[in-house]
Amino acid sequence: MTENSINLTFGYGGTDFVRTLVIDGVADSIVADTSTIVTKVKAVNASLAGGTSGGLDTFFVADDYDGTNGTLAEITGVKVITVAEENIDLTQGGN
Repeated sequence: MTENSINLTFGYGGTDFVRTLVIDGVADSIVADTSTIVTKVKAVNASLAGGTSGGLDTFFVADDYDGTNGTLAEITGVKVITVAEENIDLTQGGN
């Protein structure tokens, strides 16, 4: 069994605070297509920089958000994690 997740690291304006958002249960086909992940993250970052994020910048705010500083500025890192588990049947084979 394989379990996939994507970790997104958020950077905020006017503060050194960071946050990591973990998305669990990601399909194998998505984690295998890292070029699409990069394209989508760059599009989100362009939207945040251009002021067209539709409120995303003020939804994911820093813990020290003060109404001005601490809004989401960009996704600064992406990590794809795949964990494979295999159950071993001890009743088969061996002596």
